[in-house]
Amino acid sequence: MQIVKGTFQYAASTEHCAAQLHLTEQGQVLLYAEHDNTLLLDSSKESYQVAEVLPGLPAELLFDSGAVFSPADPQWRWPKSRRQNLTLQLETSKSLIVLSVIAVPILLWWLTTVGLPKAATALVPWIPLAVEESIGQQSMQMFDRTLLSESELSPQLQQSIRQQWQSALEQLQLSSGYRYQLHFRASKRLGANAFALPGGYLTITDELVKRLETQPDAILAVLLHEVGHVEHRHGMKLAAQATASTIVMSVLFSDLEGVTEAVLGTGTSLVQSAFSRDMERQADYFSTQSLLKLNKSPQAFAEAMQALTKDQPKEELMPWLEYLNSHPNTKERIEKATQQAQP
Repeated sequence: MQIVKGTFQYAASTEHCAAQLHLTEQGQVLLYAEHDNTLLLDSSKESYQVAEVLPGLPAELLFDSGAVFSPADPQWRWPKSRRQNLTLQLETSKSLIVLSVIAVPILLWWLTTVGLPKAATALVPWIPLAVEESIGQQSMQMFDRTLLSESELSPQLQQSIRQQWQSALEQLQLSSGYRYQLHFRASKRLGANAFALPGGYLTITDELVKRLETQPDAILAVLLHEVGHVEHRHGMKLAAQATASTIVMSVLFSDLEGVTEAVLGTGTSLVQSAFSRDMERQADYFSTQSLLKLNKSPQAFAEAMQALTKDQPKEELMPWLEYLNSHPNTKERIEKATQQAQP
């Protein structure tokens, strides 16, 4: 029999007293008040359980009645409690602590650079096109209310671009099943830009059309780039990846309120940036290869990139800052398109 001194907390009460616990070899617990040796509780091993142990704190016994016994010695551990002993070993082992400090960052790096992108890629094919189209439609409505306004381009110019674009789609004979829609919009905030939403919703701004108005093939190259995003379902992959990264970060940092918000925001942003560079390269390749199928030169894509970056500051990102850039280097994109244009 083992005798353990400690404090007995009465069930459903703040009352407590010093007590002695007698633990038999069969697991029976007998609790006596220390001041007069009165029997406080007689419990079989089926009527109590050992609470979760934290290093430096006593290992309490929790009785079914609601009463609690707390040993006076915080280092005391109940016999035959493998779960408690394992927990204590994990939380007090210096080697395991050092290993976790090294392993956790590596795990986070693997999740953000390999695991989450692959998981997103594997998940997206199971999403029905109807769901994707609904997401694209709702997103388009949101952009129309916030960032975009009605196009000021002449109907003739819009029709000319639309006809060239529709003719290109017919010749390419895409088999994805998307019903593409091309929207012309004005936007001072977005400037010369074009973007694709899930489900085949493409938008090109007046500012971009005006900059490339004398280069119809360059406009087509930009639109084909956006079609590449849709064909490869980049929007849905990015959404799935962002959701997965948020869940992972929430699980890992659920007990850190202020830090969690900062980590979630930064972590998700970095994950998306790393993934979108690969997406941009993939969409660039789709555009240049589509131009070749249409008997047009990939040089049109290079010309579009040159025109779009003509008035922008020169890209001089340090190599160690490139990770934060969501698009590949413009010079790299132009060089690749020019190489593909060469016979």
